[in-house]
Amino acid sequence: MKIFFCDACNESIPHKDFSQHRITIEGGKLFCPKCAPIVQEKQRSVPAALVTTVLLLVMALIGMGFWGWQLIDDLRSDLRRAEFSLADVGNVAGVTATRLEAALVSLQNSEASLAELKGAVAALRDSSQQRYADLDRRLGADSDAARAALEERIGVLDAKTSSVLTDLRTQTQSTREDLAGQKAGLDGLKAALEVVRELAATKPLPVVGPVAPTDAGVAAPLARNAVEEREVNVLLLQLSDSDPGQRYTAVTELGRYSGTKVVAALEGMLKDAEEYLRVAVVQNLRRLGSKPSLPLILQVLRDGDPFVRSAAKAAFEELAGTRLNFDPEASPKDRESTVKEAESWWEANKVRVLSGT
Repeated sequence: MKIFFCDACNESIPHKDFSQHRITIEGGKLFCPKCAPIVQEKQRSVPAALVTTVLLLVMALIGMGFWGWQLIDDLRSDLRRAEFSLADVGNVAGVTATRLEAALVSLQNSEASLAELKGAVAALRDSSQQRYADLDRRLGADSDAARAALEERIGVLDAKTSSVLTDLRTQTQSTREDLAGQKAGLDGLKAALEVVRELAATKPLPVVGPVAPTDAGVAAPLARNAVEEREVNVLLLQLSDSDPGQRYTAVTELGRYSGTKVVAALEGMLKDAEEYLRVAVVQNLRRLGSKPSLPLILQVLRDGDPFVRSAAKAAFEELAGTRLNFDPEASPKDRESTVKEAESWWEANKVRVLSGT
């Protein structure tokens, strides 16, 4: 005999409960009479929960349907706006496409024009290169010929110029020598005339009657003065000699004599080209005590040679009786400032110096 157990309490179910139908079978499970009411109660409560759940689901579905409807409506509105926007975009795209097509046509035309321009430029370049090559070839030939002709002319002109310059130098030198000789002759003639004039002035006038014997004491100074005059005249002629040595000898010898003629001749030699000769001139003017020569000696302070400037400073200080703040070795700027100070001093004191007071 088979024994069945309750699936709820796990107790055996008597056979009589089967025969009296007091058991409950639910979902393939057996329940004893004690557990059957509980199971049935549970079975009766399940539909209520199920109904509640179904109601909730229905309400949720209704809510979702309403929300879905609103969402669908919003989607429809967004879709309409998107359609309008797409329409606008389509219009803009159409306009843009039209403009692009026009730009493309213009670009194609520009490319064609550019191609034509490139062709013209290439043709112009080729033509220019050809013309430049022809011009260069012609210029090369012409320039060589012109250069050769020019060099030939320059050579001829140079030869002529050299010949002319040589002749001109020769003529100039000859003229200079002639002028120097003429000047020397004129100076000699002038000196001779001065000697004759002085001799004529000192020659005694003829008297009527017996002539008294000549006094040797008076004739000796007259003869000596005449000799000195002739010597001075010879030295004056020697000052114009082309030999610097002869001029230097004349300057140094003239320092043994005096007189305005000697002083004037020495002053004229302050511009000689030889430095040592200018030094001798300044020293002789100092030795002769020629105070009227002070303005010229003052100008010699600007001489380019330091030895000449040193001699001029010593001569000026001795003749003017003053001390100069002058350095012959100083810079040209410093020397010029001290020379200007000396010139100012001379303007203020020349009357006193020349008068000897």
